[in-house]
Amino acid sequence: LLDRDAFLEAATHPVTIDYFNVEDVEIRIFGDFAQIMARTPYKYPNGKQGINRYIDCWIKHNGQWRAISAQITSIA
Repeated sequence: LLDRDAFLEAATHPVTIDYFNVEDVEIRIFGDFAQIMARTPYKYPNGKQGINRYIDCWIKHNGQWRAISAQITSIA
């Protein structure tokens, strides 16, 4: 679990990945709320592979969609 500052700090470091893809994207809209889910398989140069699953939540506020939360879980 990361707070905003920790997430922004982690996001500033470059990551070398041989493969990254977004698969099985599902978007569900409930009025002014949306949920986006997907799988993201990846592979590092050292051969390590994995799959993450993510869920992003968005809300429409003043006519614009804004991300309000995100969860990434390693599943493999």
